Amino acid sequence: MGIQHVNFARRGISFGGGVAILCAGALCAAWALKAWDNADHQTSQLTTEMAALRAAQQQDGSRLEPAAHLVARYPEASRALQIDWQRIFTALEAPLPEGIRLESVAPDVAAGTIRIAGQADTMAGASDYLARLTMAGLSQVRLVSHQALDPAAPSGPIRFALVARWNEHAR
Repeated sequence: MGIQHVNFARRGISFGGGVAILCAGALCAAWALKAWDNADHQTSQLTTEMAALRAAQQQDGSRLEPAAHLVARYPEASRALQIDWQRIFTALEAPLPEGIRLESVAPDVAAGTIRIAGQADTMAGASDYLARLTMAGLSQVRLVSHQALDPAAPSGPIRFALVARWNEHAR
């Protein structure tokens, strides 16, 4: 390989190129200043609106909720109002056999399901309750979990959880 010579001589930028770069920089700075001024104006406007809302809230003592939160809850509330709750509670309580105690009932309106937790004297009693719920009008009733309350007596009392669908047309 031969020796290469590198020329570090200073080359000048043309006058037109320098002016173009300077103008572009000035335009960018002006745009950034305008954007910052707009953001500052919007922030002060929102702060004023929030102060007015807080004052109104303190005067009338009610709890104000953001409109977006209310709009997001509307579909769920609408579905909840269309559910035949009486039929569901009748299905849950009517077939309650001897030895079954319900601990919690948690409906999931969006999924159209209900989660039931309880205790049974025996696993056979829990299975009987599951079958009775199916006959009472709930569909896709399935046992999610079960656990013996006394590990020393596996055929004794158990805690169970099951899920059932009350609405065939839910998502």
